[in-house]
Amino acid sequence: FLQQAFAFADPSWISASPNAGGRDARVMDLLASAGARLDGEVRDDPEVRAVLHRTLGTTYGSLADYRNAEAHLRAALDLFRKTRGQNDLETATTLQQFGSLLLAEGKLPEAEQTLQSSLDLRRRLLAAPDYILATNLEDLATTKLQRGEDPKQALALYREAEPTLRTVLGPGHPGTAGLLNDIASVYTRTGDVDQAVRSLREAIAIYERLPHPPYEYGVSLSNLSAM
Repeated sequence: FLQQAFAFADPSWISASPNAGGRDARVMDLLASAGARLDGEVRDDPEVRAVLHRTLGTTYGSLADYRNAEAHLRAALDLFRKTRGQNDLETATTLQQFGSLLLAEGKLPEAEQTLQSSLDLRRRLLAAPDYILATNLEDLATTKLQRGEDPKQALALYREAEPTLRTVLGPGHPGTAGLLNDIASVYTRTGDVDQAVRSLREAIAIYERLPHPPYEYGVSLSNLSAM
């Protein structure tokens, strides 16, 4: 049933529902319907319920509906802990996604604690870093900066994430440029202007190769001109 609910899961999408007699069906209505049916229709398979709660939670999060996102991610985390145990990658992944949501909400103390826990768990379970671990490092670094902690701690986390993101995303990906912007901002805070300029120039070079440079391209240019 969730396949239908997520078929048009785009924050800007509004169209006629095939099952609503031509009435407009909004994404939020579809998600609410899916959430209401979830525990009843798959009550005998808690692991599937955990996956679906997590999907609903991340989808609500992308739509900035943080109340529903929290509810579904908390439910997913509880179910994964019961079915997979605490020391499991699915649990670690859900914990990381929950921490990212808390960061987006500005709940910084809880976000830092959650992201640190997910990072520690993922490090124990993985033989080598993966993309989720790298994004965990990024989010934890950002949280520490927003809390006013030592920028050198954040820089170490960003630098740890960098090789994995470059490998997974590729050197010309906007996500790599975004990380370089974050690194540049930390170097600026610590007074290392040369390193900040180097990172900004690399980020700008990536953006300039894109068919449609994003808003961050202008931010990078502005930051570089201010050096």
